Amino acid sequence: MSGGAGLDSNRPGRLTRRQEALALADELLGDIELGRMDAMSIARKTGRLARLLDDVGAMEWLAFETTGYPTSGTLDAAAWAAATRSCRVYESPEGPHAQTAMLGQIAAEIEAAQTDLGAGTGDTSDSQYAVIVENNKATRRNGLRGVISDRRQLLDRVIGAIHQYVADRYQELRFGSAVESAFEVVRSEVDGAIGALVPDALPMITAAFENTSSDNPEHWQNAASTCRRLLMTAADRLRPPGPDVEGRKMGPRELREPVG
Repeated sequence: MSGGAGLDSNRPGRLTRRQEALALADELLGDIELGRMDAMSIARKTGRLARLLDDVGAMEWLAFETTGYPTSGTLDAAAWAAATRSCRVYESPEGPHAQTAMLGQIAAEIEAAQTDLGAGTGDTSDSQYAVIVENNKATRRNGLRGVISDRRQLLDRVIGAIHQYVADRYQELRFGSAVESAFEVVRSEVDGAIGALVPDALPMITAAFENTSSDNPEHWQNAASTCRRLLMTAADRLRPPGPDVEGRKMGPRELREPVG
């Protein structure tokens, strides 16, 4: 983002919301892909991206990830939709269920199980109960590994869903910025050419744009009238009034009515 292109004219030196969102999305992708942040921080930061984009659906989804899902009763439609979007829903013999543990809790369970697994379960017994003891240890180790695997899969699914959202918004914002940049280049050239031809053109164009953004049909008519006057002025500069050219009339009527 060089040269200050796209800066908000009302806030000199400040990035527009689109530019700020693009920079945030790029930073978030790095945070996720390089493991620079924990899951809860990623969800909160992605919520900020959603707010910059005024993405109400994503804000509602990420609010459940940052503040938690209902802990009792059946999930309502909004919570279920959020759990589905985060890939928390799974099939069971009783039907579909959602794993609703908070991101921080999931990470804490993984860490606790890893610590417990790494600490071991005591010295090997040489008594007559050695086989039973070792079987119990093996069962506990397998249980801890199962907890780690289950929680890690859940965490990866949620972060994967968040990463997909951020990546999609990044591509949209990047493409939009490229289109805006190309448009600004063309617009600058066109504005310069029109300004050189008709010195009063730029204020007229500005007035027309302001009128088109109104909800009042009268303002739209004013915009059309301004554009018509601009076209007539430009036509007079390019071909001053005079005799017809190669049988084609060059008067005001021909500017108002379609040829043929």
